[in-house]
Amino acid sequence: MDRIQRTYSNNWIAVLILFLIFEHTHAQTASNSYTIIQEIPIGSSGSYYVPITSAPSNARITNVEAKFDYIAYGVVQNHVSARFNRGSDPGASGGATLVSLGNLPAGNPGTYGWVSFDNWNNQQANSNYYFRFTLASGSPYTATINIIYVRVTYTIPVLDVTYPNGGETLYKGSDYNITWNSSDVSGNVKVEVYKNGSMYQQLGANVP
Repeated sequence: MDRIQRTYSNNWIAVLILFLIFEHTHAQTASNSYTIIQEIPIGSSGSYYVPITSAPSNARITNVEAKFDYIAYGVVQNHVSARFNRGSDPGASGGATLVSLGNLPAGNPGTYGWVSFDNWNNQQANSNYYFRFTLASGSPYTATINIIYVRVTYTIPVLDVTYPNGGETLYKGSDYNITWNSSDVSGNVKVEVYKNGSMYQQLGANVP
């Protein structure tokens, strides 16, 4: 529990409301997909991305999942690999492995995933999420990527005021501990006193 102590010195009894910069929330998800229907040439690769834009600006990642639909069967599936990254093309070795050579099941069509990643936890949820698919030169035929999917689980910082939390009467010249519980909060908070619906006094602009 965090707290801040201040002396309230108004000329009359007042009812205080604590204004905080965080919302009440629980884990939520944002998802999107992109239809490609694109062949990957033998011995080559292709990069595609899915934008996530629907999360609040202060949402922080707790998990990222990726999935894709494809056509690769016979022995072609054994020559397909894929990498995944947040924010930029992973290229041949960046980001994280989505599927490695020899591990993609045959599909005509097929779906691979959801694959879960914690690589980007605590980063902003809104971003472009990149897939890079590679088809090794030994494949007898091309592979086709149909649709790519991304699902991001995120939280928003939560701060619950425990005292005062509405309706208390505080007297001039007295000291009071303002206390709160927080979850997923990084950085400091701003504490303000509101009177009759308007901000009356700032008690702390940068409280740890």
